[in-house]
Amino acid sequence: MERLFKEHKTRKEISLNGLWNFKTDPGDIGEKQGWQNGLPDDAGAMFVPACWNLQMGLLDYHGAAWYTTSFETDCQNILLEFGAVNYCAEVFLDGKLLGTHKDGFLSFSFPVSGISKGTHLLAVRADNRVSNETIPHTFVDWYHYGGIIRGVTCNMLDDIYISDMKIEYDLDDNLKNASVNLSYTVVNTSENTAECPFELLVDDEDICKKTIILKAGENCLTESFTLNDIRLWDTFKPEMYTFCLKVQGDDMIDCTGFRSIKTKEGKLLLNGKELRLKGINRHEDHPDFGFAFPPQLMQRDIDIITGMGCNSIRGSHYPNSKIFLDLLDRQGIVFWIEIPQWGEQEEECANPVIVECGIRQHKQMVTQYRHHPSIIMWGLHNEANTKTQVAYEMTKAYAQTVRELDKSRPLTFATMYPLDDICLSLVDIISINKYFGWYEGGMEEWPKFLNNMRKKLEADGLSHLPVIISEFGAAALYGHHTFDNIKWTEEYQAKLLADELELFQSDPNICGTYIWQYCDLRTVHPSTDRARGFNNKGVVNEYRRPKASYAAIKQVQEKKR
Repeated sequence: MERLFKEHKTRKEISLNGLWNFKTDPGDIGEKQGWQNGLPDDAGAMFVPACWNLQMGLLDYHGAAWYTTSFETDCQNILLEFGAVNYCAEVFLDGKLLGTHKDGFLSFSFPVSGISKGTHLLAVRADNRVSNETIPHTFVDWYHYGGIIRGVTCNMLDDIYISDMKIEYDLDDNLKNASVNLSYTVVNTSENTAECPFELLVDDEDICKKTIILKAGENCLTESFTLNDIRLWDTFKPEMYTFCLKVQGDDMIDCTGFRSIKTKEGKLLLNGKELRLKGINRHEDHPDFGFAFPPQLMQRDIDIITGMGCNSIRGSHYPNSKIFLDLLDRQGIVFWIEIPQWGEQEEECANPVIVECGIRQHKQMVTQYRHHPSIIMWGLHNEANTKTQVAYEMTKAYAQTVRELDKSRPLTFATMYPLDDICLSLVDIISINKYFGWYEGGMEEWPKFLNNMRKKLEADGLSHLPVIISEFGAAALYGHHTFDNIKWTEEYQAKLLADELELFQSDPNICGTYIWQYCDLRTVHPSTDRARGFNNKGVVNEYRRPKASYAAIKQVQEKKR
């Protein structure tokens, strides 16, 4: 998988990125006609990773499309890794189905044993169609790009290889020492029990060296140890540790950082100190790349965002690339991650297919992103109809799922029904989406609303929970200026955001803000409020050119340091 560091030094990895054969399949005839064995002669080409909608003539194509490429292997065991395919992928090797993955924005892999050495054909059927029984569903406020949107890698595996590593830890009261519990899985592909040398290193220092006994199949093992005098990971002062597992013929490397995230008396505490979040919502999208976002532009976005005084980003509304999280880890910027569940209404919240899909995606998200110290909260969903009992049951199931996998981070979801929400007791942080000055009322409505919100939390016994204003703002068309303070102008957006930030950051009952949003965004939202087919609430436009609000935000946030 594509990361900022090598996940393996012993294991041989081959990138399968590049130009693949490609053909759309609007009639869903590809498998019947044997495209998994090779595409027809009239097939074109498509780069991987990329979004096919950005190829000429395919902007509005929603359906199936096929990719094929060939690769060579010199061993009998391989692991095919996909960074993400939107939204559903069926993967074939030499014409045989390896499996299906239904969740876009999340990585997946298929181990293959006993294959012949030589050249092999890899085929992928991708489908970006969604429905009201998928996550995301049909009606969302971003664009349903299709394709293999993140990189593809082929790992050459020995007869014994490591398939997973999980790092958990507890810090002592002084935050000086970490009690680490590391669990890992080693696969023995032979039919016999084997003895294997094992080594664990942390920052190149030997922690454990021994021989392990491996039965045929998967072997789940653990190591417990203490690291003393640790270097804490903190905002803009990131300290990272490298964990390396070695077995005979294979290795696995991952990076993490040690820090404490807690909530207490309405505050969010990082390493025991109050952390006030100055954040912004960011979609991982660009009009020239879609979701296949280049790493150099990721760093550019981070520079622009921190340049206006932000210390946090919300990955709205789906898991971002692991490379982006690696960048945040290394630069000390905190992150809110969530699955792409947006705006579910009562009927959808009651649908067991949706709930099962949400549970599945939460499990994958936590498992795949758990080692990133920049992630300080798990988001369960966004703007679901949390006034209803079925939404309560759905949220309860999600919260239980995540807490079983990770107890070290607080949970939240963004509510658009804050005064009527019945699900707030299920999470650790209250996050509120409200657009006074755009969709309802004006700036003057905020003090009354915040007072009513405090009363509700007191009545519900939740006044001890931190409160975040997770979405607020207004649209502005880039370059639209007037002398009058009217909607859609850069002046109106700049004044509203500056006034709101002044209010929120002066309120001791609010622990953080996330401006909506970083950049203008292509959308499928049918509202007349989406001029140009974009959500225009970005403080920069889709090409990252600053609007007047960028300087206004920077001035407020630098003043409030």
